[in-house]
Amino acid sequence: MRLYRQYRVSCYTQGMKQIGLALFAIASACGGSSTKANRVPAIAERGVAVLLYHHVLPAAEKAVSPYAGNDNVVTVEHFEEQMALLEQHGYRPMDSGDFLDVATGGHAPLPGSVFITFDDGLKSTYVNAYPILKRRGFNGGLFVITNRITNSPQPYDPRGLQFLSWEEIATMADVFSVGGHTHGLHYLTTAGVSALLASTEDEGMHDLETNRSLLGLPRMFAYPFGQTDDWAARLVETAGYTVAFEVAERRYSTGEDRFHIPRFAIADAMNMEQFATIVAGTR
Repeated sequence: MRLYRQYRVSCYTQGMKQIGLALFAIASACGGSSTKANRVPAIAERGVAVLLYHHVLPAAEKAVSPYAGNDNVVTVEHFEEQMALLEQHGYRPMDSGDFLDVATGGHAPLPGSVFITFDDGLKSTYVNAYPILKRRGFNGGLFVITNRITNSPQPYDPRGLQFLSWEEIATMADVFSVGGHTHGLHYLTTAGVSALLASTEDEGMHDLETNRSLLGLPRMFAYPFGQTDDWAARLVETAGYTVAFEVAERRYSTGEDRFHIPRFAIADAMNMEQFATIVAGTR
């Protein structure tokens, strides 16, 4: 058996924990207090802030759910406040075409550009996040694990996790461009390593090609748990993806490695001033 390759480590991967019967895993807290910001920094002239979300629940539902203490389960109230800040202060949520122009076409992003992304393909994205984004005319990326997509919509229950149906994904096409997140390699090994990273080349390639084929050959991919290395990046590119996202606390600029695109993992404890510094480019 070959040795595991070195993969990139961040607060996100260090704080990773599994949620609910090993179906879902996201980071623990990397944020701060939940006080409101007194000011909004000036919009940066450089780069794109790529924002990462997973599970969005109303505060009352989160409080009585198994995820009450999980900081990467963002409340609807906080998500609404964050989206309001983007709208009120002139930020530009990009669609996937605009982002791909920056990543692959060498186009400089407009000041205030942000790219909103959701991982895993959870039902809460459809129930709680999609209406907020649609109402504001915002777009984003949705990275799904294809072996968890259901053939028909599942009843929504905040006490557990449900995954999107093909019908729900199609309904959200006016807001979200779909990307890959593996077919069946989204879990952690006993060593805490992403199953994609721990796979053989044949296993990994088969999974990625299945993932991409079922989704209609999308161009975007997000590494499970943000874990990646140069081997995984090469595998993702060979499978036909054009760009791939990891987790790192920095902005993405034109000309940087398009298979190691950083994303800010948005935490529920993050206050509005901290959120503002991310999107404004002062963090």
